[in-house]
Amino acid sequence: MRLEVTTDIGRLGDLEVLAQELQDQAGTFARRTPSIHGVLGLCLRSLPAEVNRRSFTRFDRRGDALDIDLSVPEESLGGATVDQQRELMGSELRGLLTSGFASRAAPWTAEQRSLLRTAGEELLQSIGWVNGRRQRATRRLSAGHALAEVSNDTGLPLGEVEDLYADLITRTDTTVNR
Repeated sequence: MRLEVTTDIGRLGDLEVLAQELQDQAGTFARRTPSIHGVLGLCLRSLPAEVNRRSFTRFDRRGDALDIDLSVPEESLGGATVDQQRELMGSELRGLLTSGFASRAAPWTAEQRSLLRTAGEELLQSIGWVNGRRQRATRRLSAGHALAEVSNDTGLPLGEVEDLYADLITRTDTTVNR
């Protein structure tokens, strides 16, 4: 299956960079899904929250294409690091891929659907959109590793690791106090 990525860039965020990360994996995705004809078309959008644009999936039989339109509010991306944007987009895209690959309109066999789910998950993991640096850092912090060590091991700036640690402590305090 061929992977094609496009973006509708808003004022905030790094969607162009993120779209390129996905597009760079098109060859790998196609090699993982050789028995499946057609196109997986992904469009990444960031629009003002007031537009209230919803993400959607649609299988087009005529074009033999699964179209996924992922739309996030610009305000969710503004001020976020690229890694934070990857987490947000990865979480959203993972859900859309799951529902898209389950489309009844698509002529895929159960085996092909399973292959698509696996290839989609591998795609997201390979570019750090799922189980990326921030998630690995959070797990290491939860296990008691030192902040500087986590920063060095994950490649995240120390300030971002400190923010993750503060969030982790806040969540832990909130859970304990309930």
